[in-house]
Amino acid sequence: MQTITKSLIFLCVSISLLSCKKDADDTPADIVIGKWSLEQSYYNGVASTMTECEKGTTIEFKEDGTFSAIDKEQEEEDGACFEGVFSGTWENLNENNNYRFKIEGEEGDPDYYFNNAITLSGGNLLLVFKGEDFEGENFETKDEYNKV
Repeated sequence: MQTITKSLIFLCVSISLLSCKKDADDTPADIVIGKWSLEQSYYNGVASTMTECEKGTTIEFKEDGTFSAIDKEQEEEDGACFEGVFSGTWENLNENNNYRFKIEGEEGDPDYYFNNAITLSGGNLLLVFKGEDFEGENFETKDEYNKV
């Protein structure tokens, strides 16, 4: 009797394990998914002095390929903290951690597209942008975000 009971238990466990379906989408979530808070900015490798206002900058990447951001800046003259809100779409280009962003323009303004390299370092999101300034000089900005 004990052998039959053990066999039945083994059979039931085997059937339940075999009947478990694998999720249709086993693709891991993209590294950018979630809400992030600005910790530090760098310009050409030099850390910028960050105010508490500026550290209130956040960006949230959603699984549906959209993002929203609150960009906070402190006025030097009177110390007032201003915020700009913008949103758009993002796409992982799967090319050396490159992402493409589209910021939706205000009514009558064109949409703005740009590419960034995004990596994780020590749990922080690093968003790197390389470009050329108005004088034709190359520059690099790097923003480091903490997961909220």
